Amino acid sequence: MKLSFSARRRMFRLLHHGLYHVAVPVLSRTGPVEPAFRRIYRSIAKEPSFTADLPYPLEVDGLELWYDRERPSFTVRGLAMGTYERSTIALLRSSLERGMNVVDVGAHIGYHTLVCAELVGPQGCVWSFEPDPDNRRLLAQNIAANGCGGCARVVPQAAGATCATSTLFRFQSDTGSSSVFERKGRLIDALPTDVTTLDRWGEGEGWPPVDLVKMDIEGSEVAALAGMAELSRRNPSMKLIVELNPEALEAAGESPQGLLEAIATAGFPSVSLIDDDQLQPMSNASDVLNVIRRARWEPVNLFCRR
Repeated sequence: MKLSFSARRRMFRLLHHGLYHVAVPVLSRTGPVEPAFRRIYRSIAKEPSFTADLPYPLEVDGLELWYDRERPSFTVRGLAMGTYERSTIALLRSSLERGMNVVDVGAHIGYHTLVCAELVGPQGCVWSFEPDPDNRRLLAQNIAANGCGGCARVVPQAAGATCATSTLFRFQSDTGSSSVFERKGRLIDALPTDVTTLDRWGEGEGWPPVDLVKMDIEGSEVAALAGMAELSRRNPSMKLIVELNPEALEAAGESPQGLLEAIATAGFPSVSLIDDDQLQPMSNASDVLNVIRRARWEPVNLFCRR
């Protein structure tokens, strides 16, 4: 008997919670066999049978989300199952107010953009950077479908350390993995893409005040942070949410430690792990190593302040 979607959703959430909060803390301390356990975990956490026949479009948090049915991403599967970045969304809801401005770097199909747009309202603005043309089409569709066109603007570029033309690699398995760095996975194509800096973007927009920058750009985070020195200087109360994805960083020739150094250099010495609706400060070397180890199982988000 085929289980209903709601039943599969409940099972997936229980499995995800058990793996991430019980199994991972134990298995991440198993020494040389940890990588093998990590591969098993990833295969179970992304088991496609749980996420077959997803609703189309998705209805999440009162939002209507259209996505690529041929390549439903890890993000889409997590949204459908109710497991995707709930702690980060809770932080956004507690941090953003009407009239604030947000820069969403790596917007994908727009889930974070839409949440932020609802929170800042028509008095504020969300600028959404998305270089992948297919994702960008869905991003624009989702902005329009949810009535956020008055405060959400699409920026059709990647963010980096310098302005240039680069190559965007797009992968069969996940529309959320498009990157200017090639890594393991079956490519569907590689497209030319424009790269700008957040400083050049800010100058072109007349230096609008920016309250929050959210950054999830598959290994380009270090470069993008290097390209926002002036934007950071002009916005002393600005905060960051940055994804820590060791696999993507290493494909870019970077490291998790290098990302943390880049965050500090950009003017954000206070860094916390966003976890279970609370912030866990990374105040010493042991905290940093534990967060990096955890991120190798599943990428994590960091909240960065002055």
